[in-house]
Amino acid sequence: MIRLRCEKQEIFDRIDCMVRKTTQMDMTWDWPCGVAYYGVAEAWRATGNGEYLALLRGRIDELIQLGLPDWTVNTCAMGHCLITLYEETGEETYWKVALSKLNYLRNHAL
Repeated sequence: MIRLRCEKQEIFDRIDCMVRKTTQMDMTWDWPCGVAYYGVAEAWRATGNGEYLALLRGRIDELIQLGLPDWTVNTCAMGHCLITLYEETGEETYWKVALSKLNYLRNHAL
């Protein structure tokens, strides 16, 4: 069995690189964005780096200001990061958008 050895700081540096690259991508409310921002939310949980939460919050706030799309199953993929933001900030806007997605999935999605 191969043993992988690396320093904790090296792992954190790689996570940081991933987060920064992700937040520089021009993505919209769709499946790829949901998956990518899930990664940023999990990077924040794993490292405790508050900057990641701030980057996520800034990007989600920007997308909300640009306007919410019509919901599809794919546009609901960002629900995880909305719940994370709500849990950490208490900002009702994130919860309302997440509930709107949930309502769509429960009552309107094919």
